[in-house]
Amino acid sequence: MPPAAAESSSSVSLVLRSQDLLGEILLRVGFPTTLVRAALACKRWLRVASDPAFLRLFRARHPPRLLGFYATAYARLGPPEFWPVRHPPELASAVACAATILDALPGRVTDIVDCRHDRLHVCFSRSGGYSSNGDGDGELEVVLSPLQDPAGGRSHAPATPWRPWLCRAFETNYHSSSQTNLKVNVFQDGAWRTRTSITTGLPSSKLIRNVRLMGSKLYMATDDNVLLLDLESASFCIIELPEKSDFFHHCQLLKADDSRVYLVTVRREQLRFWQHRSVSGSVGNWLLVDTVYLDKIFSNLGTPVGFFKVACVGDNAEFVLLQSSSRFYYIDIRCGTIEEVVQRDSFSDIWPIMMIWPPSFPKLKEEYDRNK
Repeated sequence: MPPAAAESSSSVSLVLRSQDLLGEILLRVGFPTTLVRAALACKRWLRVASDPAFLRLFRARHPPRLLGFYATAYARLGPPEFWPVRHPPELASAVACAATILDALPGRVTDIVDCRHDRLHVCFSRSGGYSSNGDGDGELEVVLSPLQDPAGGRSHAPATPWRPWLCRAFETNYHSSSQTNLKVNVFQDGAWRTRTSITTGLPSSKLIRNVRLMGSKLYMATDDNVLLLDLESASFCIIELPEKSDFFHHCQLLKADDSRVYLVTVRREQLRFWQHRSVSGSVGNWLLVDTVYLDKIFSNLGTPVGFFKVACVGDNAEFVLLQSSSRFYYIDIRCGTIEEVVQRDSFSDIWPIMMIWPPSFPKLKEEYDRNK
């Protein structure tokens, strides 16, 4: 080998043998799929890539990517759908898994109960067909992992009481004639068990739009306020909204890595992001932390700004899905970009599915030489 080539090869080898420099290089790969492939190069690379401290840095620099949205039809009169968003080639395989998982069940998916990160809670009927009656014979509930088991591997779950939301291990329901009963169940030992139940003076007509669980507190957004249920003390209070949106369904709760709850509202031609700081009696203390001007974003599409409702919002306010009539628009808040995702009528509940995190690495055997 010529001296110059040997010197260059030696320099590269020194760089790749340095734990710190190798970590800096791996931080720049951009995608967890690429990180896993790089980790397969050798055992030392695998140790660096799978180190929890390194993964925290990687996630901070490259948050999990949005793959698309699952959507269910009103009254369950049609099949749920998957709506992909634009994605780089590195995520094509993951998007394909998310798109085909609904066809992997030995029956027909009738409803999507919830989706958290990369786990999907669905109802499916072995007899086929669609019905607005969710208690039909032959209907089962299962939890799928589209990105970890694209072949449709699943765990069965007992039917959830009334209408659930998968907030970690919790679900909520409400039902009464003149009052609202808030009930929280936890899935333990193969069955749903009541964790907290409280009756409020709220009318039963008050619809809960979305739910966020933060620690032991359950936040539930309605059209004109936020309901807060403390699971530890079984106490309940009402948090007033910081402002009234243009009309109903224009606000959604979201959570962030700082363990605080945020609210996004649509007001005229603005998306406004509010941080909830404390509760004093029934009054919420909100701080306006960001404003996104929709007219500027929509100018990139050449589409005039109309009336919107917030169909879906991502954790940490990373993205928002807006609905205007039958058009759905995905806005990447961090990049300030927008795309029209789909044109559909009569779709009610919408959930995002994110790229799996943390990535799955091969296991290192304890007897491996750490110098290799």
